[in-house]
Amino acid sequence: MLLRRALAVCLPTQAPVTTQLRNASMAAELPLSHSAVVSQCRVLTPPKASAACPPAWARSHTSDKSAPSKKCWDCKVPVDQRTPHFCGTCKKIQPPTYSANQFQILGIPTTFDVDAERLEARYKALQKALHPDKFSTASPQEQAFSDAQASAVNSAYDTLRSPLRRARALLRLQGIEPEESAGVDDPELLAYVMEAREEVEGTRSRAGLETLLRDNREREAAAVARLRAAFAAAEWAAAAEAVNRLRYIERIQEAIREKL
Repeated sequence: MLLRRALAVCLPTQAPVTTQLRNASMAAELPLSHSAVVSQCRVLTPPKASAACPPAWARSHTSDKSAPSKKCWDCKVPVDQRTPHFCGTCKKIQPPTYSANQFQILGIPTTFDVDAERLEARYKALQKALHPDKFSTASPQEQAFSDAQASAVNSAYDTLRSPLRRARALLRLQGIEPEESAGVDDPELLAYVMEAREEVEGTRSRAGLETLLRDNREREAAAVARLRAAFAAAEWAAAAEAVNRLRYIERIQEAIREKL
């Protein structure tokens, strides 16, 4: 039950593009400030940051000494939570730690500026080590652990390879859940969204769609740069607003790709 609830929070239902455009029209008439963006986010359990205790998203799990110890189910020796997939002593595969976040699952620093090559290399290494085929002759319990671990790794990689999903994951670590219906205070962006949608629907040539895609990618890069700056400065309101901007832009990109 707790796992289903956690998944319900981490995997919100996304509204269709048309709904976003209606929200965009309303947002153009009622501009939102940074404080208004935060007011449209569900605050879960926001932690307090200080020089002695940096924000949760800025801490790598590898330096977190407060992580609870877990013993190996087979040899009963404590498992190093920096490498929780296997026991360092008996080498047995371990059950997944459901409290671990996506960064901990893949063993990379908790930051927005993820090294793409390192992320992919870590993902492939874990995929190979945890693949169910490697446990075809193991006990049913170990086979179940393999399936669960591999699934968790796949889900974590899918989240972290996307700037938008990665940003949402970082905000959740701060106790902030961006609402799908939140608007943005940028008439120019809202006008672009509506005009781009009309152009996508009216364009039939591949060349025309590719031109629209190039323009959209430039806007996406600018939105990601905003996110990077907001997280670097620990400005959560700005990060939440940048997430909403990127969400609008990615909706248009999805519409373009569907027609290509």
